[in-house]
Amino acid sequence: MYEIKEKDAQGNIALIYSDLRKSLNLKAVNTIWRYLATIDGSLEWVWDSSKTLYMSGKLEKVQPQIIDSIQIQKLPKIPDHILKSIGIKKEEKIEIIKIIEKYNTGNSKNLIGLSSFLKAYDQNTFLKDNILVESKITQNDISHLISKETFASINSLSEMFINTNEYIPFPPGLYVELSKWPSFLSLIWGMFSGLDKSLFKNNMSFLNKRTEIMIEPLLNDINIKTNPNNKVDINIPIHNLVTVVIPKMLVVGVMLKNSLLQKK
Repeated sequence: MYEIKEKDAQGNIALIYSDLRKSLNLKAVNTIWRYLATIDGSLEWVWDSSKTLYMSGKLEKVQPQIIDSIQIQKLPKIPDHILKSIGIKKEEKIEIIKIIEKYNTGNSKNLIGLSSFLKAYDQNTFLKDNILVESKITQNDISHLISKETFASINSLSEMFINTNEYIPFPPGLYVELSKWPSFLSLIWGMFSGLDKSLFKNNMSFLNKRTEIMIEPLLNDINIKTNPNNKVDINIPIHNLVTVVIPKMLVVGVMLKNSLLQKK
């Protein structure tokens, strides 16, 4: 199990999910928070400590700076006739763009918010090496949502450039939502497979350094609650989220959006 779904949440987890939806004006609690809920004490500790920052409005103000700092490696444009050829209508293209925008906004805010939490807890957190965590994900986790072939496409995209699934045991939410259009996943896999891997990694490294600078004024809005006994089990995956997974998906999302919006 890589997440606790909203429909399965009970007790304190359900209460926090409700608070997240209300406080952040979310239609649904995203994958990152649902993943943290699987680690004892993680969701409570991180949200209670970070809520003031998330509610302050400061993340919304600095979040665009994260996206603007990404150095775009130009993808081929994806014209409407190509999308049509793989069964995607114009209205579906608009839906795809909205999904990508949603994840770009959410990922950039969580990159800043979770990085602030880690820095407030441990000033040296960004100097640590990434630590692999054992993957918990199995086909059965999402087999009721997508086919085995589509799940294979998601894994292929996740492993590209930097193996996301080795650093965090869940498939990126962006890919899962885009799995509604398996042909689109196959298309973007082909597009990304030809990219310069070094620029991709450089972007992620730059985002790490940029984020560390940006969060300094925000640390006073983090109020670290009593440390749980398993704080290491909590901090390792969060560290890997903010140094590998979220930066990677931000680069993917920004490049995809630009490719879909390119003029003929």
